[in-house]
Amino acid sequence: MVVAEGEAANPVVPSVTVADQAVEGLSTDQPVKYHKLAYGAALPEVKATAENAQVTVIQANEANGMRASIHVQPNDGGPLQTYAIQFLQEAPQIERLSLEVENAATLKEDQTVGIKVLAHYQDGTQAVLKADKVTFSTTGEGDVAVRKGMLELHKPGQVTLKAQFEGAEGQIDLNIQANTESKVVQAIRPVSVVTGLNQEPSLPATVTVEYDKGFPKVHKVTWQAVAKEDLAKYHSLKS
Repeated sequence: MVVAEGEAANPVVPSVTVADQAVEGLSTDQPVKYHKLAYGAALPEVKATAENAQVTVIQANEANGMRASIHVQPNDGGPLQTYAIQFLQEAPQIERLSLEVENAATLKEDQTVGIKVLAHYQDGTQAVLKADKVTFSTTGEGDVAVRKGMLELHKPGQVTLKAQFEGAEGQIDLNIQANTESKVVQAIRPVSVVTGLNQEPSLPATVTVEYDKGFPKVHKVTWQAVAKEDLAKYHSLKS
């Protein structure tokens, strides 16, 4: 573009806004700016102005690949300049989770059953999540644990199992029936407590009991009193 013999005209760079927010960095060296767009969001309006030039904005739409074109025609008759805002739609996000538990209607204490966590995306698709990538929590009388992709039923009663992944949540209500089979105690897991000289030890209110079948259980315990003479010297005690 020439405005006088031997003098090149300066290019006209428009002032551009996207949804009334200024776009920075647009130049002749960088005539295209990229703008992220949340999945499912409407394409925002692009506006542009320039001094001593006519500006035409062709709004972005699905047909033109979500690209807004900005044509700048200098008033002095210089060449047409073209700039663009390219919108990039982000991948659909997970809206919610759902949980599926194997044999959910007939759950019994001490069983291990399959569990599946489904992610539901904004575009209607679904995907199975690896259980070890999901954060689980429980509320209620019953108790369960997720280990190695399986659901362990530790305690009978009503329990709500909640799952969380990347901000999305889901839950399932379960009813675990008691295991009425006879079980034999195999061992009580040891408890280690340290106390000071002549100080009563602070003993735990529960211990973990292992059986010949099923999962270990936590039970309340009553401890024998420690004799004062046993607290008057440094040594180890077993109870």
